[in-house]
Amino acid sequence: MSPVQPHPALNPFARLLLFATILGLSASARADTLTLKNGTVINGTYLNSTGESLRFQTVTGYVETIPAAEVLSLTTSPGTAAVAPAAAAPYAPTVTNITIPAGTVLLVQMMDGVSAKSEPGTVFTTKLQYDLVANGVVAARAGTIAYGKILGVTQAGPAVGKSTLDLRLTQMVANGIPVPLLTGSFTPHVEPAGKKAAAGEGAASLYPGPNPSIPAGALLEFTLQQPATVSMVR
Repeated sequence: MSPVQPHPALNPFARLLLFATILGLSASARADTLTLKNGTVINGTYLNSTGESLRFQTVTGYVETIPAAEVLSLTTSPGTAAVAPAAAAPYAPTVTNITIPAGTVLLVQMMDGVSAKSEPGTVFTTKLQYDLVANGVVAARAGTIAYGKILGVTQAGPAVGKSTLDLRLTQMVANGIPVPLLTGSFTPHVEPAGKKAAAGEGAASLYPGPNPSIPAGALLEFTLQQPATVSMVR
């Protein structure tokens, strides 16, 4: 198709106006449409993209730089490269490790009862009675579940005057993540003089006798023999 020629009788101003009209119609026929996620629709010409943003010239000639994350769709005329909206960045959790030093005392309350008649290897459940803090950060909250195991039972007999229990904590679940523990054997918790135990605490104590037992509700102290590392995921 041959290009449009202006009529020879037109004066220079009329010719300029005619060419501008022809160019405007041609541009509108090739116009691109940019739709944003907020519902805004912009007509004009797509210029280029950096991956994070794109440049779009409106029909008024104004060039806008628009973040690609705000773009819903881009409809382009033939010969114009399209740009896809930027995908959301994948979630990258931050993991912080907190080390609870050896020598830290863990005060727990028994949730299961055990006795000298229990089999070695029996697992019992406890819960932490106060927040564990290391380097000014709370590594495990009060109420955190900790598991233990009966490592040894000595039965009373002619050579042994009384039965004994060897209990150790082996694991706690802090922030939903299992944390291995290595502790010494337990010692009964004794409230400082003049301090009243909280409701439900201290009411249950060790039952002495030839076959000692530790009922549910008893407060025991365990001391870490090795540091324990707690991972916090944010």
